[in-house]
Amino acid sequence: MWSVEEALNALRSGTPVLLHDSSQREDEVDMVFYAGRVDPDKVYMLRSRAGGVICHATTSTIVRGLGLRFMDELFESVGGAYSRLASKTLSYGDRPAFVVWINHAKARTGVSDDDRALTISRMHDVISTAWRGDVSRARAVFEAEFQAPGHVALLASRGLSRRRGHTELAVSLALLAGLEPSVVFAEMLARRRRLALEEARALAEREGWPLITGGQVEVACRDAGVEVCWSH
Repeated sequence: MWSVEEALNALRSGTPVLLHDSSQREDEVDMVFYAGRVDPDKVYMLRSRAGGVICHATTSTIVRGLGLRFMDELFESVGGAYSRLASKTLSYGDRPAFVVWINHAKARTGVSDDDRALTISRMHDVISTAWRGDVSRARAVFEAEFQAPGHVALLASRGLSRRRGHTELAVSLALLAGLEPSVVFAEMLARRRRLALEEARALAEREGWPLITGGQVEVACRDAGVEVCWSH
């Protein structure tokens, strides 16, 4: 078994971390990068070696400071079919972490590796600015430079006290690493299904990528006293 410290070192260096939530939840392994290290090659790796939706996640405090809301809250406020769609949850029961889908305004179509890397890189700069405390500047840059709907899903952590999904776990990993809460990840897929944990372990062994569990992250947060892991 890999240690959390090995995963934190990988995150800091720009190496992928494989993160399994729980067999009692989605039973899913995601490939995770620190957003500050993402470039077009890593976007290509996420779509070719993982395959799921490429998501950029931060804290709910930061996205609310940007004037945004969780997408399910927004849909419920609209009413009608939007509200009825948002009233349902998937099998594991959690409210979704989705906030908005974005492109950087200078992207061509938004979906290429170059375009998504640009969106992620500039969104990371916005998150970093907000994390340093200049929320008004972060919001001004966000509204000036981004367009929606786009091709990168922006997600927000609800905190591990409320939700124990990949969004919360990956954001917590960044905080444990002493980084901004700015992470990019995608679910790892096999043909027609998610990649099984045993298959992910074999891949991790071959590639030298650390694979850790949500339980390990939670224990590390408790041991480190990282209160922000629990409530964002």
